Amino acid sequence: MSHEIFPVRDAVVRLFDRSADLGSDDASDMYVLEVAGISVLVRFRTTRTNPMSRPQLYVHIENEGRGPTELAVEISNSGDTIHQI
Repeated sequence: MSHEIFPVRDAVVRLFDRSADLGSDDASDMYVLEVAGISVLVRFRTTRTNPMSRPQLYVHIENEGRGPTELAVEISNSGDTIHQI
């Protein structure tokens, strides 16, 4: 999978092209932000149950380069949800 790399201070943004492979669930390009040992992947994907439905926003957060920590996530001003990563 080819990608472009955009360094931003102490962070890196990688942009991966949407896959055209048969069976891919990609509905958009994929953006991966890596900062402070954490990676955040953002893309739209089709759902397996109904590939023709509206694309689903998919966000994946992974703790790759630091010790365990807490992640506080807030979606549309709904309040924080705490996760261990």
